[in-house]
Amino acid sequence: MPTSQHSSSRAVANRFWPGRRVLVAGGTHGFGLVLARQLAGRGAQLLLVGRSPAGVRAAIAACESAAAAAGQPGEGLHGLAADLAQPGEGDRVVAVCLEKLGGLDSLFFCIGRSGRTAVLKLPADEFRAAIEVNLITAIEISQAAADPICRAGGELVYIGSLAGKLVTPAMGAYAVGKSALAAFADAVRLEVAPRG
Repeated sequence: MPTSQHSSSRAVANRFWPGRRVLVAGGTHGFGLVLARQLAGRGAQLLLVGRSPAGVRAAIAACESAAAAAGQPGEGLHGLAADLAQPGEGDRVVAVCLEKLGGLDSLFFCIGRSGRTAVLKLPADEFRAAIEVNLITAIEISQAAADPICRAGGELVYIGSLAGKLVTPAMGAYAVGKSALAAFADAVRLEVAPRG
């Protein structure tokens, strides 16, 4: 049974999100899709970003269903296939977001990929790929999104992992990437704090 505190928190969340312009990087599967569906159900306008065009279409359909189930109009739900590990993609994604949503209030970074190989056995190119997915993509999108988000008085949110603090066997490359993501998020926080 929800307490009055939970009901109060839910009421605040429901008033906060309607009309907010949100970019969800990694919004086509896993935690990012769960988050996107919740935001759609609360009336946020969304740009979902994923690498697969088919995955983007499926995620938009899931968000439309979530919005309809919550009695929201489901307007302003957009998707874009992009690989944020590629130079310049962050700028392109944010430009599309600004065009489609008319601004940007929030970025949720939900991209991540893990594997199960010992770091001392992992080929260097696979280690680089893990760092690109778990860190470089965050840098790419954040550098493009920070200015419009700061102008809107919004927020940049990075979904990390306990693996960034607690390394387990055969998960070292993922842990390194998520640990670096946490340090990057701290650096971003320090840089944007004076801007509101």
